[in-house]
Amino acid sequence: MIVFYDGFPVNALTQHTTQPALEVNGVVKRFAGVEALASVNLTLPAGQVLALLGPSGCGKTTLLRCIAGLIEPSEGRILISGEEVSGPRGCLPPEARRLGMVFQDYALWPHMTVAENVAFPLTMQGIAKPERQKKVEWALKTVGLQEFASRSPGTLSGGQQQRVALARAIVSEPRLLLMDEPLSNLDKGLREALAVEIRRLIKSLHLTAVFVTHDQHEAYAMADQVAVLHKGVIQQIAPAQVLYRQPATPDVAKFLDAGTLMSATVDAKGLWLDSTLPPLPLCLPNAEQGHLQIMLPRSALQVSSIPSTYPVEVFASVYQGEFYSVTLELSSGGLRLQMLTQDAPVSQGYLYIDLRQIRAWDSNNRAIELRSVSDHSYI
Repeated sequence: MIVFYDGFPVNALTQHTTQPALEVNGVVKRFAGVEALASVNLTLPAGQVLALLGPSGCGKTTLLRCIAGLIEPSEGRILISGEEVSGPRGCLPPEARRLGMVFQDYALWPHMTVAENVAFPLTMQGIAKPERQKKVEWALKTVGLQEFASRSPGTLSGGQQQRVALARAIVSEPRLLLMDEPLSNLDKGLREALAVEIRRLIKSLHLTAVFVTHDQHEAYAMADQVAVLHKGVIQQIAPAQVLYRQPATPDVAKFLDAGTLMSATVDAKGLWLDSTLPPLPLCLPNAEQGHLQIMLPRSALQVSSIPSTYPVEVFASVYQGEFYSVTLELSSGGLRLQMLTQDAPVSQGYLYIDLRQIRAWDSNNRAIELRSVSDHSYI
């Protein structure tokens, strides 16, 4: 049932509830003996938007299809609003899960009008025609397409077709809205505008949503939480700001392209980026020594005309509209670092590094904290 508060329809299932909208517990999926998902666990509170982000083949679409009931997990349990929909007792079909789904290609029927496409899930549920018409009118008005009800989907633009698919997904007030690469068929400008519009719609209706994307900017624009997958494993679930500034693993940092990844060595003298360079004044707790993976975020680097320990030259510079993406090469060796600057870079200068922003991982890809032995944040 569509519930109205102050004349605006909202999802009654997310009102005043502490029950998680989605729980995925130990889900494994194998194809011909190969694990596409490896013991995935996540909990999504009601009213939240989760992005499943990662490169092709990471398992994000497989996980979405398991949640939707389109494929059955090999192991584990999935609960929607506290109801087990996949587990040892069996697997509910998609139509029994009370979901809304937006497919990558929108999956609109060309022989039906826009209104008939939107009404389809209600028709399958046996909703009476008067109530069905009321809900379809509401859904089309919500996405701004009430004037297109009698049109054929084939006469609409890509953005309009996407809105029809979204209207069909929300018309039956789903417990969970699932979207598979919902904006991938649109051009950049329309993608950015619709990402903001879809998030506003989801939030205004108090829906809970999970969507798949390979585009980190799309994930940042739409999601409250982002789950980064790599080889069937969720590497990290966090808000966008935390992901970018504090990636949990080197794989997350590499996929997000959050800075320069490199191997380094730490000993009693400090952190060595290269044997030809003076060490950075950083050490591990308890004076441990060893090999690390580190990331130097772009925001941690600055180039100045004031002399420092690290003279650099600009190897390459690309203007990207609001900033320059700059590749620096340290003059004493072949080490190259990435930074961003709003000003046109000089050809050479001296590198300053914000030690507080450096991230490090041990040989087991566990994040570790580096401790500064300098009185200065920049060195």
